[in-house]
Amino acid sequence: MKIAFLDFWTGFKANSNFFLDFLRLNFEGVTLVHPKKADVIFHSVFGQERQKFSAIKILYTGEDISYLDFDSNFALSFDDASMDLRNFRLPLWMLQLQWFNKNNYGNPNFVCEIDRLMNPRLNSKERPIYLTGIFNHDKAENRLSTMARLMANGKTQFFGEPFGNHFWGERKKLSILTKSKFNLCFENSNTYGYHTEKLIHAKYAGCVPIYWANSKSVIEDFNINSFLFLNDPKDPNEVDGLIDKIRSESFIDHLRSEPLFDKVPTLEPLSSYFNNILGTFK
Repeated sequence: MKIAFLDFWTGFKANSNFFLDFLRLNFEGVTLVHPKKADVIFHSVFGQERQKFSAIKILYTGEDISYLDFDSNFALSFDDASMDLRNFRLPLWMLQLQWFNKNNYGNPNFVCEIDRLMNPRLNSKERPIYLTGIFNHDKAENRLSTMARLMANGKTQFFGEPFGNHFWGERKKLSILTKSKFNLCFENSNTYGYHTEKLIHAKYAGCVPIYWANSKSVIEDFNINSFLFLNDPKDPNEVDGLIDKIRSESFIDHLRSEPLFDKVPTLEPLSSYFNNILGTFK
């Protein structure tokens, strides 16, 4: 199978990425070629180069953008996969896990060991920062207001464009989170199925995540007892109730000890999907 990658995010490496490693594990003779020679073009949402070439096109989007906005042959997205056989649900958090004994793909420049998320390592070392938030915008208009209500409880540290100290890279992010007791890690929206790297990183670093996302799909993907979840951060009563909870050290220790997932994640369903859509290349 001859493949190419187009329209991916800045820092994406065509010769070193999750999709290439996955395909080479499941198919023989996978070769990276120029797009005009490709049998299959994998593309994302950051450009239009794919339109210049003819091949089977497979969309990947970890953004809050529906695959239905594209005319690709197949899609890997956060959307519900039960409604359309062209689409397979592969939320961005799945790409943050260490599947292939590699921990650096450029972007992301660090991926997380699954065992550490299933068996959290509780470190008694003092965490000097009470609350950390790392974000570049507040589209849902609930991050800054929640942050303001929580700030009175201890030392806080915030990073991103609203604070004039934006940085790039998962490694640096994790080094910051390891010093924090709590991490405010809201998603950009509560769209069903839309779960990114935010919860993964906070849990991996040993913080207690304070999370907001879709209340239905969050319990399908994660163990809801392993972090603090807000249904409506704009409700001051709910936020005040959260503040009461986090004053209990025994409750917090229980959250930190809980695995992030109810069962160990697997790529077997993705393998079945690719066997169905690309089986002729085997």
